[in-house]
Amino acid sequence: MLNQCVLVGRLFEDPIIEEENTSFILAVPNHEKNKDGEYDIDFIKCLVSKKISNAISEYCEKGSVIGVRGRLKTVAGENNNNNYYVEVIAEKVTFLSAKSNEIGDNDEC
Repeated sequence: MLNQCVLVGRLFEDPIIEEENTSFILAVPNHEKNKDGEYDIDFIKCLVSKKISNAISEYCEKGSVIGVRGRLKTVAGENNNNNYYVEVIAEKVTFLSAKSNEIGDNDEC
C-alpha cells in the first residue's frame, strides 16, 4: 500500500505557527479549464512538524511557491456529523521562490 502525494502551489496565507506543528493552505491550480474558461484552484491544508516549521516561517510568506511531498490524512469534521476532509501531512517541503524582500518580487530561485 502507498499513501503519498506531491503538490506544487502558492501559499494562500502566511503559515500559522502553533506549539507542536505549523499549518498552511496551499493553493494548487488545476491543469484543465472549467466551463467558464478559467482554471479552478484547489485549497489544500498542509501540516508540517516543528523541525520544518522553523524553516517555513523564516523563508516563506503568502504567495511563496513551494513543493510539498507528504501523505494524505482523513479528518472528521466538527461535531463528527459524517463530514470528513483530507489534509496533507508534509514530510518534505521544497522552497521554489524566496521572500519578496530577499530577492526581486517575483524572481524564481
